[in-house]
Amino acid sequence: FHYELLNTTTNIRTLDVYNYTNKNWLDSRTTEWFDRAFAAADVVTGSPSVYTWNGVSSTGNMEVDLYPIPSTIQTLRFNMTSPQPPLKLDADPMFVPDMLVVENAVARAIEERGEDGGSSNQQQRYQSMLADFISMEASRKPMETIWRSV
Repeated sequence: FHYELLNTTTNIRTLDVYNYTNKNWLDSRTTEWFDRAFAAADVVTGSPSVYTWNGVSSTGNMEVDLYPIPSTIQTLRFNMTSPQPPLKLDADPMFVPDMLVVENAVARAIEERGEDGGSSNQQQRYQSMLADFISMEASRKPMETIWRSV
């Protein structure tokens, strides 16, 4: 019932979880709910219908608990968003538009040096570009901007 999701980090955001095997959506539950469910004398087995995040592995991957305990092999899809991993090497790919990084660097450089009184103009330019890119991304994936309560 306890699984490690490879290549995840603590920065993930879960959009939804789907069981391809039984064609059903899994609902999120609290750790306390799971504690009560597993405290029962006879723990239920079957097709998972709920999940909860329960820890981080020694390699930094998120760990998830499923209930009921799977009685057969199940294929689950965890639909998640994950922010840009830290950039460590020059060859590491950036997952944000490079122009935003350039504009922000220029705005910060001008502010640091205090040259030509242009810091507010450059900062406003960067903020405007950032808002434009956020709007474009939100229009491509509108469901990622809506929080769903369970």
